[in-house]
Amino acid sequence: MRSFRFSFELCTAKFRLREFGVYDLVLSSDGTACEVTEALESVNAFLAILYWSLIVIGLVVIYKVFMYFNDKGSYDKAKKAWRNQKRKMGFKVSNSFLKFDEKAY
Repeated sequence: MRSFRFSFELCTAKFRLREFGVYDLVLSSDGTACEVTEALESVNAFLAILYWSLIVIGLVVIYKVFMYFNDKGSYDKAKKAWRNQKRKMGFKVSNSFLKFDEKAY
């Protein structure tokens, strides 16, 4: 069995290819020069995980701050005003602030 080695090089270009990038290889019409251009910039895959973790951490901090002030009784005046407003609109008001209220019929 015979094996043939065929080596044909169009051009040589040094370019650093990064993850999730889109690149174009442009050859000259006479085949003597080539150029690699970046069509779309590469994106770091870990940015999505970073953004979601920051959002979740932010929501947890907001919840903890709300519960801290709720336990201290800072929202009692606001809760009372909210219950009175709901009574005026015709809703049945429960003792729990976070419980869903049903409309009174």
